[in-house]
Amino acid sequence: MKTKYVTIIITLLNIVFSVSSIATIINVPGDQPTIQAGIDATTDGDTVLVAPNTYYENINFNGKHIVVASYFVLNQNRTFITSTIINGSTPSNTDTVSCVVINSGEDSTAILQGFTVTGGKGTKWVDPNLPSYTWRGGGGVLTFMSSPTIKNNLIINNEVINTNGVNGAQGGGILCYGGNPKIINNVITLNNARYGAGIVIDYSGGIIKNNIIYKNSGGQDYGGGGFWSIGNGSSPIILENNHIVENSVTGSGSYGGRGGAMFVWMGTVTVRNNIIWGNTQSQGDPIAEIDGGNAEITYSNVEGGFSGTGNINLIPAFLDSSLYLSELSSCIDAGNPFPDFNDKEDPNNSGFALFPSLGELKNDMGAYGGPDAELLPEFEYFLQNLLNNPESAVFDSQNNRYLVSNYGDGNIIQFDSLGQQTYFNQDCNSLAGMHIVGDTLFALDYQGENPGLVGLSLSTGDTLFTLHIAGMDYLNDITSDTSGNLYITDTYANKIFKVKISDMSYTTFVDSGLDSPDGILFDEANNMLLVINSVMSTNGPIEAVRLEDSTMTTFIRTGIKGLDGITRDNYGYTYISSWHTDKVYRYDENFTNPPEEIAGGYTAPGDIYFNKQDNVLVVPDFFTHSVDFIPITYTEVGEVEYPPNDFRLMQNYPNPFNPSTKINYSIPQSSFVSLIVYDVLGNEVATLVREEKQPGEYKAKLYGNELTSGIYFYQLKAGNYIAAKKMVLLK
Repeated sequence: MKTKYVTIIITLLNIVFSVSSIATIINVPGDQPTIQAGIDATTDGDTVLVAPNTYYENINFNGKHIVVASYFVLNQNRTFITSTIINGSTPSNTDTVSCVVINSGEDSTAILQGFTVTGGKGTKWVDPNLPSYTWRGGGGVLTFMSSPTIKNNLIINNEVINTNGVNGAQGGGILCYGGNPKIINNVITLNNARYGAGIVIDYSGGIIKNNIIYKNSGGQDYGGGGFWSIGNGSSPIILENNHIVENSVTGSGSYGGRGGAMFVWMGTVTVRNNIIWGNTQSQGDPIAEIDGGNAEITYSNVEGGFSGTGNINLIPAFLDSSLYLSELSSCIDAGNPFPDFNDKEDPNNSGFALFPSLGELKNDMGAYGGPDAELLPEFEYFLQNLLNNPESAVFDSQNNRYLVSNYGDGNIIQFDSLGQQTYFNQDCNSLAGMHIVGDTLFALDYQGENPGLVGLSLSTGDTLFTLHIAGMDYLNDITSDTSGNLYITDTYANKIFKVKISDMSYTTFVDSGLDSPDGILFDEANNMLLVINSVMSTNGPIEAVRLEDSTMTTFIRTGIKGLDGITRDNYGYTYISSWHTDKVYRYDENFTNPPEEIAGGYTAPGDIYFNKQDNVLVVPDFFTHSVDFIPITYTEVGEVEYPPNDFRLMQNYPNPFNPSTKINYSIPQSSFVSLIVYDVLGNEVATLVREEKQPGEYKAKLYGNELTSGIYFYQLKAGNYIAAKKMVLLK
């Protein structure tokens, strides 16, 4: 429901309006189903308030002077930033693949706040200064002749590298052309572009303050790993209190591979109170001043040194991967001494800075110093995460580990009993299904010079062989029978191939009647295969294929679109996943009842897997680069207790854990829910949930990056129900 306020200030959202204004809060998906629909329904001064979820959209402010924000604006809870995702990877127009476009003269009252912005590949645009030139830019955010405010966002894993039909590709994280935007309190990381991988300010002014610009890469054409600019000669470009750290560029020629930290071209950039460290380039220095470009750097910690008042060249002494400063850092109280740059004062400790600033009130260099310093979006987990579009998972009981295939980069990741990720194999290109028989892991490699069925040694991770199957197109999922045969679905060729393990000979087992076959399961009791058709059919059929003669019949019509994975537990319950509904469902052993929803809120769950040893359902979540581990419990007669018809708090998994763990819980009725983590002394260390919830099953994730090793307790309160469990963090 839309709620209208006539007020000077909407205090909750910290948005200032005129006395006579009427501001509307449009809830997504409550009032409008998509963020863009919410924007389209606004007038100037309104707020589009977006609930946690992944939104596959490429949004445009369309000239609206509005706020588009996640629930972060309600209480500054940073978990809302990482759980509210604008994913621009599925555009309706291949020339408009920025996650967010602001290009109609919007001013600073147009605000984007509190999102993870990912999956963008840039938008094609014509250069007003050089109309014969066309560019592609702004993977995460593109602002054009506009001056919006972009704050408190995690802008991650966007890339602008496609130069087909354009003269260049720039601004992996953010591209600003014209205008005078404010870019404040963001983390801009793991973005890639042919130049200006992190931020590009192009014939524009800009205020870039208190951002972490970290591990962006590219720069083959015109350099600029962290920051790239050409000024407009009238509006200043100010970089103040930023971390510009560990960005990298490679390239050649006059401009390529220059300026791992900064590339300043034909204009002046005022650079003060920054930490510029650990950046690399294939030629020149971390700061490239080109064709009259001038970086006026003061009171900054610059690796290798840089001429300017107050600059130092000392190891920053970061505390950990969050890039907080340790108490021994030389950057503390080393920024501009003028009082206007002072850190915020701790109200409980007069004369000392409020965390995340440290020391006294004098400005701390870097993103955690100065009057606008805030706790920034959590990003450490993403940097440690090796998953890249995970598609399939198996459990290796011999070595007590999970193996997960990456479709995105072809690597296989192993999870040990503590949840630690390491590489198992990095020889493949783009992996789909996996299956273990004996001491061999069989995996399906979709791309590369030698695609096909790959055999890998479980003991060493080495590649043993690759079998290219004539007539194959896209090998997707794999299972085995009890007679030494593998069965492989080919989604594009609409076939099932049969491979004899003993000599790797193969035949086409089914060559007609299928419609985009994906998940496949061997039903030993009935000596048949159950095959999911992943086509967007309204009836979602599962086909049964007899092993005796390969005849096929429709086993059941699920009524669910976009089916992907299929697996079965110890008691014959069958689980299926859907990338259309982003849910996992369960059938009883006789398929007599409609499918029951087990878990939801995913973004394209892949080939699900059931670990029968530990009774854990494993769900690779393709677009969030994560894997969900769901413990399943049973009664003495074998009935599944999950999901329950009562309040329930489950044991976290994995446990012990490092760096993160998942907690599942369920509520049978609408309740105000709190899920709080405490240390052994009873101190609250993390709030995972504190809000009204509808009946259903939920999951919460705890990241232990900021916690020390030890025992913790988590407590669920929902209505009159209270339960608590213990967990262990090992580092």
